[in-house]
Amino acid sequence: MVKSLKLRENRKGRFSQFSPQGKLALMFLKAYAGLSDRKLYEHLNGSIQYQLFCGIFLGPGKLADFKIISRIRTQLAKKLNIRMTQDVLANAWNPYIKNPNVVLEDATCYESYMRFPTNVKILWESVDWMYGQMKLTCKRLKIPTPRTKYLEQKDKYFAYMRMRKKPWKQTTKRTRSLLYLLNKLIEELDKIEDQHRIFRNVFYFANLPL
Repeated sequence: MVKSLKLRENRKGRFSQFSPQGKLALMFLKAYAGLSDRKLYEHLNGSIQYQLFCGIFLGPGKLADFKIISRIRTQLAKKLNIRMTQDVLANAWNPYIKNPNVVLEDATCYESYMRFPTNVKILWESVDWMYGQMKLTCKRLKIPTPRTKYLEQKDKYFAYMRMRKKPWKQTTKRTRSLLYLLNKLIEELDKIEDQHRIFRNVFYFANLPL
């Protein structure tokens, strides 16, 4: 991994307490222990096992600043090549993989996409999507977009979402309003499509040869 990240010892400039191997070990240790930068800093200063794992020995001394951990992480992130690192790890772990044809992923990979699916959120996404479809349809047909209360409901929705505590009455009110708007958008879109279909059929039959 040191070679894939192109890490080298600094022969010139400021002395680094951590070797290239030690910097990688520090990041593995942080992930394994599940500690914050400050907590890991405290453990490094007080535990000789942590120090030896990272290839350092502080003795009676201490690390100057806990921000050294974030600086090392930033340095490694700039040099990181995911594909090359994956190849290095796969080759190292290959003898220990019992089922190489099985792919497993940690649930935390999807953490940023997970959320609580409330009725208000789902209804708003449906309204937003339906309004976008209606605008796109009107643009293709070169006709004006029907007037709706979409922008008004958008402001009310975001004001509701900014509330730390969402009262039951407000939730019910938002749900009813969005349901009404969604039904209105569906009706308007159906009306536009029906009218366009009728005009298209009239134009088709008007141009048939007699």
